Amino acid sequence: QVIGIGKAYILSFFCLMDIIGTLSLIVEFSAVKTQMQQNSLTQNSVVMRATRASKIGARAGRLTRLVKLMRFLPFLRNRKRADDGSTAKVISSKLISRVSSIVACLIIFSVQVLPLPGSLAMPSQDLSIQMWTAHLQNMLEEGEELLVINEVLTEFRAFYERTSYKPYSFLNGTEVLWQSRGPSLPDRSMRIEYGAAVVLFDFTYQIQLEAGMNMIVITSTIFLMVIFSLLISRAVSKHALTPLEILLMKVRKIGRLIWLQVESLQVHLSKGKSQSAGNDFQDADETVLLKEVLSKIGVLSAVRLMRPDEDAQALAFLGVAQSEELRSMAPRETLAVRLQTVIQETLETLEVENITTWRFNPLDFEDTETVPLVCAKLLSTCIPYPLKAAGVTEMEISAFSEKVQAGYSKTIPYHNFNHAVDTMHSVYVILQECRAVFSGVEVYTLLMCAAAHDIGHPGFSNEFLVQTRHELALRYNDSAPLENMHTARLFEILRDEDCDILGDLDEATRKDIRKMSIEAILHTDNSCHFNEVKALQMIHEVHDEEFKNTVSTYIPGDDQSEWPVQEIVEIFGEKETHDTIRNVLLHFADISNSMKPFTISRLWADLVLEEFFFQGDKMKELGLPVPALNDRQKTSRPTSQIGFIEFIVSPLVFTIVKIVPPLAFAEQAMMGTVKYWFEQWASSASPSKSEYQQMVDRVKRLYEKATFAKQPTALFKRWKSI
Repeated sequence: QVIGIGKAYILSFFCLMDIIGTLSLIVEFSAVKTQMQQNSLTQNSVVMRATRASKIGARAGRLTRLVKLMRFLPFLRNRKRADDGSTAKVISSKLISRVSSIVACLIIFSVQVLPLPGSLAMPSQDLSIQMWTAHLQNMLEEGEELLVINEVLTEFRAFYERTSYKPYSFLNGTEVLWQSRGPSLPDRSMRIEYGAAVVLFDFTYQIQLEAGMNMIVITSTIFLMVIFSLLISRAVSKHALTPLEILLMKVRKIGRLIWLQVESLQVHLSKGKSQSAGNDFQDADETVLLKEVLSKIGVLSAVRLMRPDEDAQALAFLGVAQSEELRSMAPRETLAVRLQTVIQETLETLEVENITTWRFNPLDFEDTETVPLVCAKLLSTCIPYPLKAAGVTEMEISAFSEKVQAGYSKTIPYHNFNHAVDTMHSVYVILQECRAVFSGVEVYTLLMCAAAHDIGHPGFSNEFLVQTRHELALRYNDSAPLENMHTARLFEILRDEDCDILGDLDEATRKDIRKMSIEAILHTDNSCHFNEVKALQMIHEVHDEEFKNTVSTYIPGDDQSEWPVQEIVEIFGEKETHDTIRNVLLHFADISNSMKPFTISRLWADLVLEEFFFQGDKMKELGLPVPALNDRQKTSRPTSQIGFIEFIVSPLVFTIVKIVPPLAFAEQAMMGTVKYWFEQWASSASPSKSEYQQMVDRVKRLYEKATFAKQPTALFKRWKSI
């Protein structure tokens, strides 16, 4: 221990106890034992019992110190340690040291007190030993005949027949009066002298009994110490160390991200003159990192005071204000800084940028080169081991992303690459919640499909292509022409070696991925929507009890809520159920715009309606009947969105959250979007009381069907404003 933890060990409490324990070894030396046996103190059985108790305590103390070596055993080491020098490490060391000191004090008390019951096995203060010896001495001094002395010796031996210790030798000086076989070891004998009379007692049984009891006490002490030490260590790790590490890790991530953002903004505001040394704080202490962040903010404040004309840009970048006015004022340089942050950070540290949350929106990026970067980042983050082993690298993924982006039209309002990346991001977030029931290859495949699920989209629906006898409808026999074309385009890209993000996979795995891809993309056809909902409802009905039990105990946003439990894992393990849910998830992400926060959902609604209206205008030119949703003169944006959610989106969402409760956030966001569309309709449409009541009833019914979304109490209190 001096070598391993010298600074912390030398002159410490444990060091002093080890020195005392080592000194206690002296009483075990044979020379010391002999001297103690010859000492007159051994005549007193009380002193003898105290001496034995002290020796047992010293032995137990030395033995218990061996348990400290257990800290070096591999299976008792902390598998996840905080970085050396981190705040979590310091706190955990102090906490463990404190707990160890308390446990050590308890152990020392135990090994000193617990051996005492063992000493009770020794006789209490037995004056008969001295009395019989004195009586024998008196008879010897009086010169009694040998026959009389032998009678006394016989009575002497008979007196101790009932005890576990017995006399085995009587001496008159050096003359043996009577003797039998004594103990095999001299330290198990007690010598009682009174004048010329000497009596030797055999305490073999008594000492063996005492040793056995002491060994039981010592073994029990060590066992209890190990058990309670492990329990204390586990409790400390669970209730103190682990939460603290999680908290400080989040502080580290957010602090480093803020530092990078502020540094980038400082460079921009000071026209490229940065005083930063470009330090990397990846392994820095949290306090050092926060100190640097505050220092950067201080420098930035000075720069801002010198350049007041940049206030709006700085506020927009730092996210202080989120109004549309400030967003419109944000120049291209600010977005370039955000892009730099995306490049420098991994997805795990991009919480502020919302890339790993449900609030991300690719429409925020004006630079078209940013969107394929996000696409590549999502794919590269989820490369499973089989594909890494097959030689897939970020180079192929980057080329794939650019090739897919080039396959999308830049003039179509909705079905463009932004929608593809938005769907891809939604798939990523959804599968993070479902990663326990889907393999890494499945996650990677669905992300790949999401990127290309609408590639080459002409901006018209399948029905329009069939009605106009479009080339795609003729090629695919009027059966999902768009989805078939998207799938074919995807595998055409994968044929290019530079863009092949499947690498040198074995043929069986490649066939499985192709099969999964075809099924997933074909299920994005809206004509499959209601069949998919029915399939999910059937799965729920078959396993109704298991899913209800899971939903009843699941709390959205609570990290302690356990999902999936073993019963759910087994249900997902059924092939047909597994494949059905996997295919539905891509379609779920494809229509997830209505499940996003209203500020995001509204932007996508405007884009999709604009594309629908363009198709309606084209249908009017061709003399085809125009559906209501494609007629720009008749369609109300709030009404159309409420209807789309009510009849298309909500049946899918309400069913899937009962099967996968961690997707409750999508239901909650969807109902929030309904609320805002309802308020916009009520304020802009000037409805009559009957129309208002009908809409209220429709929205209320949606809230009644929701599993996790709660109806706001003040939502429908607008009668006086009509």
